[in-house]
Amino acid sequence: LFMPKSFYVIEQSWTEPIVVMFLMAFIFSAVHRPRWLPIMAGLLFASKQYLLFAFPLLLLLIPFEAPFLIWFRRFGVIVLTGLAVTIPLAVRNLPAFMWNVGQAQWYQIFRLDALSYLAAYARVTDVQPSQLIAFVVLALTFFFVWRFLPRTPEGFAAAFSLCLILFFAFNKQAFCNYYFLVIGAMCAALSALSPKLTTNFS
Repeated sequence: LFMPKSFYVIEQSWTEPIVVMFLMAFIFSAVHRPRWLPIMAGLLFASKQYLLFAFPLLLLLIPFEAPFLIWFRRFGVIVLTGLAVTIPLAVRNLPAFMWNVGQAQWYQIFRLDALSYLAAYARVTDVQPSQLIAFVVLALTFFFVWRFLPRTPEGFAAAFSLCLILFFAFNKQAFCNYYFLVIGAMCAALSALSPKLTTNFS
């Protein structure tokens, strides 16, 4: 709230503050209202298109030993919630919706002014690295967080922030609003920090 760039993010009408709000609602549910978690997860992952890449992080909150029906029910509620808030926006013009929320990203130009290592490398060498690097880094980060971070609300939020900051840092586009979300996720992890918290979807 008190970061110097917060009002700039709001002034530019970037939507990351909304994502931070849903992330905080998700963490609040994980700590205080576990039954709300699937709905909050659906709202969170529907709030920004690139968050679909962070969907595997939900494995940190669903125990591996949980029965298949629990997995199916939880993920079913998540997907249905996401669809319920997305479909009304898409039905009026599905091709335009798909272009704006996804397809256009693949045709975006490489931004030399991006706040990323790829942009810095391109400025120095005049060579544009592959945008697939960001996804390779993200996949490696998934394995790291699954292996080492606790399966708790604060563990999820910490994994969320780590995955996003590395994904953005090695992407062809990364700006102030992206890192605003990363810092918000770090704050969410701190807000849930407690050795007694072991809440999950079960």
